[in-house]
Amino acid sequence: MTTLTIDLTDDVYQRLNDLSRFKQVNIDQLLEDICRTAIDDFDRRKTIRSANNRNSGAGDQGLKNMLDEHFLEVKGLI
Repeated sequence: MTTLTIDLTDDVYQRLNDLSRFKQVNIDQLLEDICRTAIDDFDRRKTIRSANNRNSGAGDQGLKNMLDEHFLEVKGLI
């Protein structure tokens, strides 16, 4: 486990605090969730870019399917 110190404006801190209360978690758990979501998004984008570089042909159905699945998952539909 690593300790991270961040400087936030009072407004941002208060909004994070309100959000953590709404989700019924502490701020540490909320920030960890936000970070995991950002890292997952980054990993997906890398995968899509990598697939796009490998399959740079026009009309690649595999890449289209991967993107469709990603956006359905993001919207909570799968």
